[in-house]
Amino acid sequence: MYYLLRNKKTSLNFLAIMLLMLMATPRLFAQSFQLNLPDHDDKKYYLGIGLIYNSSRFNVSHHQSFLGQDSVQVIDPKNVGGFGLAGIHTYRLSPRFEIRAIFPQLLFSYKNLTYNLKYPDGAKEETAVMTKRVESILLGLPVHLKFRSDRINNFRVYM
Repeated sequence: MYYLLRNKKTSLNFLAIMLLMLMATPRLFAQSFQLNLPDHDDKKYYLGIGLIYNSSRFNVSHHQSFLGQDSVQVIDPKNVGGFGLAGIHTYRLSPRFEIRAIFPQLLFSYKNLTYNLKYPDGAKEETAVMTKRVESILLGLPVHLKFRSDRINNFRVYM
């Protein structure tokens, strides 16, 4: 009931203060008519580096005889993010087209498989709920063909 009867002037006051602050700010020029990296368009070849975040998952499909086993009851994959590192090599084919190869692209990820055991073996240090960590290291070589438009001030369209 308090929420319905509260004073609604506080939200209007906050909105008025924010509007006043926006109007009182001086005029800002983030890119005041200077080209950013003007010689970059003339380079035939250049390098870059990429930091990558990835998310991978398992798709578990059970065999027909899975339910006939008496030891493992449930297998549940837990998805965890990973990271990657890549070198970016760009070669200019023409003023409009570039080819970009991302090599080496190394992706490091791991997934946790959690499974429930019906009869855990104490001699093998098993518990009722066990977790198995599966690590993956992937190497990729994606190649992109990039189209770029004319540069207008510091703005350009890439496809």
